[in-house]
Amino acid sequence: YPDGGHQNIMTKRCILDVDGTLWDLHRPLRKMLRAFYPAVPDTIPTEWNWYGAYGITDEAFYAAVDAIHKQQIDYPPLPGARELFITLNAHKYEIIVASHRRNGAAPALARWLEKNELEPYSGIYTGPDKLFLIRKNDLVVDDAPTTISYSWNIGAEVHYLDWPWNRGMVGKSHENLCEMAEGIT
Repeated sequence: YPDGGHQNIMTKRCILDVDGTLWDLHRPLRKMLRAFYPAVPDTIPTEWNWYGAYGITDEAFYAAVDAIHKQQIDYPPLPGARELFITLNAHKYEIIVASHRRNGAAPALARWLEKNELEPYSGIYTGPDKLFLIRKNDLVVDDAPTTISYSWNIGAEVHYLDWPWNRGMVGKSHENLCEMAEGIT
């Protein structure tokens, strides 16, 4: 560098969730669970851990979630998902797609993202806890109350789709992904 110093490049990062953010996991999940637990309603749950009220164990619930993740390739993203990627890239965000999934699920998720032209992104994380990825000043797009609160508390900018389980939380709530894309700078 001409002044002999180092270039100080601030990288804007977006930690971008998938389930309940880029696609509607809940509709096919509820349908699958109703086959084994007929009392599961066909309505959007109002609580994050809603399944326990229907006698569904954590093990059974997460087995169903894993099964739905394996079928995700057959489901489209929510309207506006592509516009969100376009906006994030136009604003020069490094996009890290992060999803609570079993370890090793990243290749299948990458195929779904590619199929639906949800790119470019710089990486995919799948695993039990994505909070370690989030830093102060990151843009976090997620629907999980725990992730929203954590991100806000460390100084990240938080955007989320307005679902019953996260209604009224800190951060910026949006009715849809197109609205969210318009609100990102």
